[in-house]
Amino acid sequence: MAASRRCQRVLTTVVHLGQALGIAVTGTLFFSLREGAADDGDPLPLASSAAMSSVAVRLAVLAVAGAAGGIALTRAVRQAQRAPREP
Repeated sequence: MAASRRCQRVLTTVVHLGQALGIAVTGTLFFSLREGAADDGDPLPLASSAAMSSVAVRLAVLAVAGAAGGIALTRAVRQAQRAPREP
């Protein structure tokens, strides 16, 4: 029972760190792109919208890649479960 609680705490910590890292990376990418567009002479609202669009597209690509990885992992697990087991 104690090992289960420790594993649960580790998993919770990993999830929280992943969320914090995701927010930090997304924010860094957004502000970097916005500053680059603003330096090119675009007004700030236009620079912000261009940066947000670019970040959204990149996050969508990452989501598709994550879904593809999840599907591949699910198929591998199902095939391993269906494989005959040796006694």
